[in-house]
Amino acid sequence: MREADLVLLDEPTTGLDAGSRHRIRQIMREEAARGAAVVCVSHDDDVIAAADHVIRLEEGRVAAEQVAPR
Repeated sequence: MREADLVLLDEPTTGLDAGSRHRIRQIMREEAARGAAVVCVSHDDDVIAAADHVIRLEEGRVAAEQVAPR
């Protein structure tokens, strides 16, 4: 990935050790700070907690949406 405008991730931390999970979250933050749109599907509570915008799906439908204050 080289300075993509859009980064799509599907469960990027699944099966990784704690250090690698931390590094993935750090890279996601760096890409977002650079201006990329980072879209991530995850069940990882730490990834979800770090997100600026969370859409929770249940049975394929939007069940909740949360936007972090800026």
